[in-house]
Amino acid sequence: MVIPDDAVSDDLWDRYAGTVLTTGEGLTVAGPGAADLLPFVVPAHVLTAWNPGSVRQSASANAAANRALRQELLRRGLAPTRVVGAAPDGSWHEDSLLVSSLGRQAAVALAARFGQLAIFEVTADELLVLACPHGQERRRVARRAPAQPAVPGWGRAQPAVPGWGRAEHAGG
Repeated sequence: MVIPDDAVSDDLWDRYAGTVLTTGEGLTVAGPGAADLLPFVVPAHVLTAWNPGSVRQSASANAAANRALRQELLRRGLAPTRVVGAAPDGSWHEDSLLVSSLGRQAAVALAARFGQLAIFEVTADELLVLACPHGQERRRVARRAPAQPAVPGWGRAQPAVPGWGRAEHAGG
């Protein structure tokens, strides 16, 4: 099911833009304390298969979906790197995969196949939030963001978007 990006609240786009991205090795890619230099080719894209349609899934369902996404990226000859996207206050997270050389349109189309509302595009200086499935830029923020107070609303249930039964957008 494709959710029109105009059905997504400005608050949710803002929360996406406040996401802290950290590799499995502990390198902060975006957010407070982000590395000055990145060890991958930019632009790079961060995709997940967690919580399709922003409907919370079990940990096992999310893990299986991300394994399928990883296999698809490998099949395409890419080398995905594990990344965790998290709320600044740590109240929410989703396991994700970072890839270079996929291209914006291919990345958003693939994420849409896995039921995602958005992906991240990481550049040397910025973090972009791109809507699926067409790649509309919904937010653009500095990649090396200064420390900020927690973004209001992280980890709370959000009002349902008519027609798609959205639950709290939280990982587990």
